[in-house]
Amino acid sequence: MNRQKPLQHHRIKEILFSRGSDYFTSLIEDINKANKSISMESYIFKSDIVGNAVIDALVNAKHRGVTVKVMVDGVGSPYFAAVSDKLDKAEIETKIYHPFPWHIWHWSRSVVKLPFLLKSLYLLLNMPRRNHRKLCLIDNRIVYVGSLNIAKEHLSAEDGGDNWRDLGVKLYNHQFDDLRHALEQCWHHRSIREVLREAFKKAGRDPVIRLNNTRHRRRILYKQLLRRIHHANQRVWITNPYFVPDDFLLRRLMDAAKRHCDVR
Repeated sequence: MNRQKPLQHHRIKEILFSRGSDYFTSLIEDINKANKSISMESYIFKSDIVGNAVIDALVNAKHRGVTVKVMVDGVGSPYFAAVSDKLDKAEIETKIYHPFPWHIWHWSRSVVKLPFLLKSLYLLLNMPRRNHRKLCLIDNRIVYVGSLNIAKEHLSAEDGGDNWRDLGVKLYNHQFDDLRHALEQCWHHRSIREVLREAFKKAGRDPVIRLNNTRHRRRILYKQLLRRIHHANQRVWITNPYFVPDDFLLRRLMDAAKRHCDVR
């Protein structure tokens, strides 16, 4: 499937990718054009054919004077050293979100800055809390987001991958200040005061990026999802690796089907 043409959404433009090879090709092209900053978060970042291509692009960007930051998850990328060693040589900043407590060699990259005993206790108590975001913010005007990790599994078998079924989106022609703020908060680890402030911050009625980093935001966004399904007239298509709907969502989907919507 070839890369689709850009679609207009108000001022924002978007491109949908259903092939991993197209997604990574476009991502690397934009990394190579970056002028100011690159912030990347990936649950999994492997040192394979895809990872090494992305690493080379990030290193070249750093050599051009671009500020580059990379964060991975401690559970998703437990063997991050294969990647971080290459990034370290280019003096690219890297962090690991909640590494395993027993991976002491990863503690220096942890977003949490606490004394040894407090850090070990914190990481142990927060093991279930993970960062599953897969995104890249370039110059605060281009965003790649979706379900693709930096790994070859998302490539087709012909390209050396495992044919994982994933979708990615490129958004551009917009200033993504809310997303940049969320990335910075995760990078610097939010204080209790910031957590409380975010907990009561209003979620936009129709945000470009739907952040779910607080319980309040998750509740508001879920209500918006139910409302959109309730008002759907033509189709409701869901693609997700996990589907554990509650009664509210099931009822909305069944009602949509009764209205002769195409529900898949």
